[in-house]
Amino acid sequence: MLKKKAWMVSLVLSVIFILISISLLAQPKGIKPIYPEPEDWKTPKPKKSYVIGACVPMMGAPFWRNAAYGIFKEAEKLGVKLLFYDAGGYQYLEKQVKQVEDLIVRKVDAIVICPCSSKGTIEVLERAISKGIIVVNTVSWTYSEKIHSAVLDDDYKIGQLQAEHAGTKLNGKGKGVMLCGPAGSDWAMNRVSGFKETIAKKYPGL
Repeated sequence: MLKKKAWMVSLVLSVIFILISISLLAQPKGIKPIYPEPEDWKTPKPKKSYVIGACVPMMGAPFWRNAAYGIFKEAEKLGVKLLFYDAGGYQYLEKQVKQVEDLIVRKVDAIVICPCSSKGTIEVLERAISKGIIVVNTVSWTYSEKIHSAVLDDDYKIGQLQAEHAGTKLNGKGKGVMLCGPAGSDWAMNRVSGFKETIAKKYPGL
């Protein structure tokens, strides 16, 4: 029964974040989209109204405001009860941990979370999993093999692509300043690594 429940919740959550990713990657009008329109996807219909908690690191960022729009829209469409939490910034790991603890107390069916810290959320999310709660990571990974599923960016690759673009535009020469993103966040550090290593390897004149 638990496996069947886990499968259904994971499927619903995966579809929600696929649709979010599509909406965020959509191109301007007049240009043919790279991906199918959301209406072309067959969204599963849950047999019950699941309770899902969504935890994001900071609603102050345009990315997360857009993501929240997609989350609320799909939750309403699927008849899912949504409990939405904002940590207020990547530096507020302790607040995000308390938010997850609140979701555990509320006995939600699943938690979708972009962790403020890949290491700092291990214990609380594994505790949630031990209570039968499905946990899905988005954007950033929590370093635990017990996480059920994840929808992630290849941040190292993104850093590589940024470096290649900058190197090409500047003909391999010049000086620049890197704004590295939130201190301590894994996605930002991985992008920095991809950028720096590509610059050092392909564009040593930069």
